[in-house]
Amino acid sequence: MTAWVLCGLMLGGSAAHADEPVVERVSSALRWAGGTRQLLRYQVNGVPVERAGGLRDRDAAGVERRSQRPRLVEHTLGVASLSAADAVERTERAAALIGRGRLWPSRSERVLWPTPQGLVPAWGVDVGVRAPLGTWRWIVDARTGELLAMRRTSMDVVGQVYLDNPILGDLVQEPLLGLSTPEALAGDYVTARSCVDAEIDPRPLGVSRCNAASGVARPNSGGDFVFEPAEPGLADPFAEVNLYFQVDAVARYFDERFGVRHARSIDAFTNFEMANAFYGDFDGDGLADMAFGEHTPTGVDLAYDGDVVKHEYGHAVVDAVSLLGWLSADRYGMEWAGGSLNEGLADAVAMALTGDPQVGEYAGTAFEAQDGVRNLDADRRCPDDLYGEVHVDGEILGSLFWNLIEDPRVGPERAIDLAVGAASTWMPDEDWPKAGRSLLDAAQDLVDAGSFDAEAQQAVVSEVQRANLLDCGRVAELVPSQARELILVGAGLRGDFSRIAGGVQLSMAVPTDAVALHLKVAGPLESLQGWTLTWRRGEPVEHQVRSVAMLGLAVAAPITYDGLLDGIGQGTVDLPVGPDQALQGGDTIFFALASRTESAELLDIQMDRVALTVDVVAPEPSGGCGCASRSPTGWGALALAAALGLRRRREQTR
Repeated sequence: MTAWVLCGLMLGGSAAHADEPVVERVSSALRWAGGTRQLLRYQVNGVPVERAGGLRDRDAAGVERRSQRPRLVEHTLGVASLSAADAVERTERAAALIGRGRLWPSRSERVLWPTPQGLVPAWGVDVGVRAPLGTWRWIVDARTGELLAMRRTSMDVVGQVYLDNPILGDLVQEPLLGLSTPEALAGDYVTARSCVDAEIDPRPLGVSRCNAASGVARPNSGGDFVFEPAEPGLADPFAEVNLYFQVDAVARYFDERFGVRHARSIDAFTNFEMANAFYGDFDGDGLADMAFGEHTPTGVDLAYDGDVVKHEYGHAVVDAVSLLGWLSADRYGMEWAGGSLNEGLADAVAMALTGDPQVGEYAGTAFEAQDGVRNLDADRRCPDDLYGEVHVDGEILGSLFWNLIEDPRVGPERAIDLAVGAASTWMPDEDWPKAGRSLLDAAQDLVDAGSFDAEAQQAVVSEVQRANLLDCGRVAELVPSQARELILVGAGLRGDFSRIAGGVQLSMAVPTDAVALHLKVAGPLESLQGWTLTWRRGEPVEHQVRSVAMLGLAVAAPITYDGLLDGIGQGTVDLPVGPDQALQGGDTIFFALASRTESAELLDIQMDRVALTVDVVAPEPSGGCGCASRSPTGWGALALAAALGLRRRREQTR
């Protein structure tokens, strides 16, 4: 037995001494719009290493940006005692369990198979069978004869699916690519199964889990997966087939176009009660999955909607190429930019691949939505369209990309290049201005690579400017007498964490002829136990960031302000304006809303909308006293009593 030790193998490296193995690489170049990606496969002393590879990524100028290097350490190779003929015989016996008749003589080659203990000598055996028609590759341990692995290398299985969704097209029969076994929907990119034991928490940040999964779709006598839709129903084989087809198509696209793929065949779950779909670890194995529930009151199954599948895989793309965070906190309040960019790019993926600004037309019917779960056709602008929730705020990026998709200077293919190029630079502290800059940088990279021309680049510049990304702050203008909604999140916490700020503040210039401002808060509508409105003259309300150890999360709560109003449901208060008042005409006043815990269950995450309206109280027509024409009443008056002086207050840290 010979022990090989290859420590810290570098790309293109080889052993330094004659008694050490010679490690070579065989590369193939993938040219894309942003440069060149070199895919690397390895062989040791001329023997290929099966399923082991690397990546070297260069920009258009040939400068290396990133790379992935295999780490081969302490490879122990035993004696290869099994002959090629014996390996073929063992493989053909296994193939006889799959199909009948030899398509062509089986072929074998020496390979090395990576295991956690090191590389072992093996045979790679290719077999073809006639019925059902297919080709396969087995890996046989050359020391013991054990069959180590098997994968299908051909595809002729057909499934009945929707190309888009039930609204946009009829059922069609399409090849199911990449299947690794003829008996189940498990393939190179996705394994589609039904979650037969699910724990579902419907709250916004509730924890849901699939405890057990099983495939209900089985091939017919011809080896195909042809089923009729069975809505409603949680034992629906069609849902599994449609889900496999949709995930495989989008995953294959990103692998073939960009070399982006999941760490393993991604688990995709369906046929469980949940009016939602998500990307994340649903089965607790430490790897991200895709899950598509059924809205049982209507029978709408989200696995039927290709838009929803493409959107969720968009999250997998962001996960694969970026270090983007989700939620943070700062002096302005909660910062939702990370999650919003993630949602916006996922929508961009769906729209670019379908050519349609409506995301989830069919899924939206479960909620009586007339134009999909989201329609990105209308322009959004930052910070005017920030509300403090990732799906809603993400529409800013989504609408920007839809404009580029339908712009003939860019189009869907170039928009996808731009999206992937920008997202691959996103870091945990990403915000809207940084995201805007990443789009401009990616456009310049594409110009340098010859993939964008000046007109395409100008289209990107114009859209970034129109959406105001580079100058996007967290303060939006409040128009007098127009209600401005914000979305607040409550966590059922106590003490220092009883108030959790919203994601955006509002500002308004006090008219010079005003005698008072009439503040009205409407909401919450359903979930939250209470809200807090704070305001400050001349500067934004300042928030203190505190860490919630039990959540591993930072939250922001108001700490520096001139006035505060607590409410449940609706509340009003008047702020006098005038020469003898602390608030003067021409002042800019800033408003911030926060959720407030009253009696919520600990860690009971809730979300709701609250609207702020500020009416300007003008002087009486007679030119009378010039005082406010409204008088505060009820608990609003109690808040006003402490606020009339508009004195600056700093809340003490508990």
